[in-house]
Amino acid sequence: LRKCSAASLDALSGMFGAPNILPPLLPALQEGLGHSDQWVREASILALGAVADGCKDELAPHLPQLHPFLLQQLNSPESVP
Repeated sequence: LRKCSAASLDALSGMFGAPNILPPLLPALQEGLGHSDQWVREASILALGAVADGCKDELAPHLPQLHPFLLQQLNSPESVP
């Protein structure tokens, strides 16, 4: 299910572009990335990665915030294997 969901987000971001994908997705990603449940954070990181290629230029301004967060998640003992 995760693989198909990620593939769908990837295809949608490539097909419709960031102006159509990011406005509804960013609020959900912000909420999910800050969620206390590790599985919700993992799903949000997966979704972010799935749209990254199709929305790379529009996501670039968010990288200074995202980079430290993602590194922290990698080192977290709660990280989903």
